[in-house]
Amino acid sequence: MNATPTLDHAGLTCADLSASLTFYRDLLGMPLLETGEAQGRAAGIEGAWLAYAMLDAGRGQMIELLEYREAGTTSAAPPVNSPGGGHVALGVQDLDLVLARLAETGFHPLTATPVTMSAPELGRWDGARLVYVLDPDRHVIELVQFAA
Repeated sequence: MNATPTLDHAGLTCADLSASLTFYRDLLGMPLLETGEAQGRAAGIEGAWLAYAMLDAGRGQMIELLEYREAGTTSAAPPVNSPGGGHVALGVQDLDLVLARLAETGFHPLTATPVTMSAPELGRWDGARLVYVLDPDRHVIELVQFAA
């Protein structure tokens, strides 16, 4: 048995599942795998009901979107540069096309232009173009286009 953990999915709590699906499925093009409703006992919130959607993030990994419908709590996530903050990175084939599609619906990157990584010691990151954007719930999403 391999003791090394592998990433199965990343879960993101959202206020409006429909708005999040528009962002991830329609604008970013992530295929929808499954939707449904479930009780949120695994998170330790007794009596919580939630709607969920699972999106294909490639290589067998998924993004899970969760909208708590009952007994949910709200909190502001810490900024990406604070302990407890974080981001989800998604690889894209054409960063400029994705950014144009996002801009048409009011989503803009956190920097004026994408950052290009430039250093041979960075390995596969050498030549990668990346940018951060906020999703409808202000989760930080990094979009990365690796050099060909």
